[in-house]
Amino acid sequence: MVLNNGLQLGLLVLLATSLSACERFGNGSADAVSRIKQKAIENLVFVDGGTFKLGDVGHPNGSPYVVLTDHARPAVEVSVDSYSISKYETTWGEMHVYYEKLGRFSLYEGSVYDEKFIAEPSEDPFSPYFYLKPARTPNYHEAEGYCAWLGDQTGLPFALPTEAQWEFAARSRGSNVPFATNTGVADNDTYLQRPRQYIDPSIPPSGNMLSHSSLVMERRPGNPPIFSGVQK
Repeated sequence: MVLNNGLQLGLLVLLATSLSACERFGNGSADAVSRIKQKAIENLVFVDGGTFKLGDVGHPNGSPYVVLTDHARPAVEVSVDSYSISKYETTWGEMHVYYEKLGRFSLYEGSVYDEKFIAEPSEDPFSPYFYLKPARTPNYHEAEGYCAWLGDQTGLPFALPTEAQWEFAARSRGSNVPFATNTGVADNDTYLQRPRQYIDPSIPPSGNMLSHSSLVMERRPGNPPIFSGVQK
């Protein structure tokens, strides 16, 4: 992790929430790598650092946000330096280029559990592996590896965000709200809560929050292209 001082930016990559680019990175060619580098830099958002309460700040009425666990309570005051963070997640197409360029496939081929995380990106928008949808990785080390590889390609200090950096950005620079939305309340997109036969990636997100089950490979882009048809 490299944080910034003054004009030096600490660059971070998020591997968890939305759409990265409206073009295909489906192979390990030099052109594909070049496009990944370009988009990674274009998608960065500068976050001015500050001091905030890290952890469960609770609802406005004083009740805790998470009632079943106490690992995030009491909230503690922490300070973060300014940094830059990606406004979009890494996609299946981008991760596939990384695996191919570094020869990572052989580590997971033949594993019933891991093979689904290195699946060939699909051009079918109704597939969980559609090349523009957010990628999932077999483990934390591959997420770190992607950031390190991206840093090597760009010459910039890409890294995964720390817990404090992620929460500071996700809560609109550490605002004391459980939901960093325009209203401060949750209006959840119900996409993955529908019966599987009714999941249709062509339907744009609704509400102001996205929920993903860890048991379902399907991820919900935050800014999906519009397609017609219904998933079978």
